[in-house]
Amino acid sequence: MTIHTIEPALSVILLIAASVADVRTKTIPNKITFPAMAIGLACILISAITLHYYIALVLRLVLFVLVFLFGMTGLIGLGDIKLIMALSLLNYPIIVLITVIAACVLLILIEVLLKPRETNRKITTGIVMVMTKRITKITKDNKETVAFAPFLFFGYLITRLAVKIL
Repeated sequence: MTIHTIEPALSVILLIAASVADVRTKTIPNKITFPAMAIGLACILISAITLHYYIALVLRLVLFVLVFLFGMTGLIGLGDIKLIMALSLLNYPIIVLITVIAACVLLILIEVLLKPRETNRKITTGIVMVMTKRITKITKDNKETVAFAPFLFFGYLITRLAVKIL
């Protein structure tokens, strides 16, 4: 078993645990994400030292910091941010980026199928806010929460399957 098979396996375990917690409580506990970050950091340090994967180390750390900075906008829950940060340490950056995009697409599709009118209004409002630069920090009072971890889980599976096929 190599580091390249361990990291995806750990990612799947992480995403399953986070999904269960997120669906049940709408939170992802630190006791799930922080150990995953530590294991991910250990994996990339071992890879960098033993296999000379220095560029992979730098790219993963850059993505980790970028996700952290994005989390400061308040547009996504901190549990989800920490989960994506853990994934960024366990996977190549392109895998994480495609996973997040796939998760967002899945979320939008599900929302459109379940609540078409309300979703259309939200998308239109979001586009107007972006175009008029009126994005403000979202407060907990007006924020509708979504268990995003399951979407990340399925986005990750789709991404990994696509990578295997391609």
